[in-house]
Amino acid sequence: MEKQDFRGGWRFSADSGPSRLVTLPHDAMQERRRAPDAPSGSGCAYYLGGVYEYEKTFLAPEAWRNQTVLLEFEGVYPTAEVFVNGKSVGGCAYGYSLFRVELKGLQYGRENTVRVHVDGSRTPVCRWYSGAGVYRPVWLLVLPERHILPDGVRVTTLSHAPAEVRVETAAIGGGDIRVEILDGDQVVAQGDGADVTLPIPNGKLWSAEHPHLYRCRVTLLDRGAVLDERTVPFGIRTLSWSAGGFFVNGESVKLKGGCVHHDHGILGARSFP
Repeated sequence: MEKQDFRGGWRFSADSGPSRLVTLPHDAMQERRRAPDAPSGSGCAYYLGGVYEYEKTFLAPEAWRNQTVLLEFEGVYPTAEVFVNGKSVGGCAYGYSLFRVELKGLQYGRENTVRVHVDGSRTPVCRWYSGAGVYRPVWLLVLPERHILPDGVRVTTLSHAPAEVRVETAAIGGGDIRVEILDGDQVVAQGDGADVTLPIPNGKLWSAEHPHLYRCRVTLLDRGAVLDERTVPFGIRTLSWSAGGFFVNGESVKLKGGCVHHDHGILGARSFP
């Protein structure tokens, strides 16, 4: 899978007004008018709602013709619909969910236009500052015709003493699946198939004090040739909770923290590394 940064070069407009160039993430709510009687009140800093459009033109190379091309949105608030060359290809009705759409109808070897319509006109929308628009990053994913799904590898700890994990893989188009568990650069366990259980010799446990991570490398093959590959980090741990408390690997852990929402002061709902 090829993953490209798709945050630059967008044109933004509000309520059919003039457009301007922006780089994502972008908080459209910060550009709205405020009013003392705004339906969302102090929770949204007295901002009014609006309808927003984001548009970007890009070249779809001929090499993409037999591939699957997706756009991954980490978050668009509150309701999004995505268009490619004027035709709807999907969207998301919930502003806090990551979602992907397939860019169907691309014209290969030519310029294409993607547009994101965001309806934030219905207020009140939240009881805290929500922001609006494409407020999280956007990525372009290019996958071979036969591929592992973007979130297609799931690693589950079955036991921690001894260590044993289950690896489930979701792929499109068929092929042979090889699974390897790596500790650093060393392969410590391996198996074949879309659903495999692997013991890990001398498994090192993950905890807050010792956050040891392994990597699971899954390869999709056709007669030995690599079609696609995905690597995900994971820790070996078991979590449990009861009236007696919360436990990690059988040991009591006290949770300490606060309720922190996603707004970032003068940056609004935008967040940056």
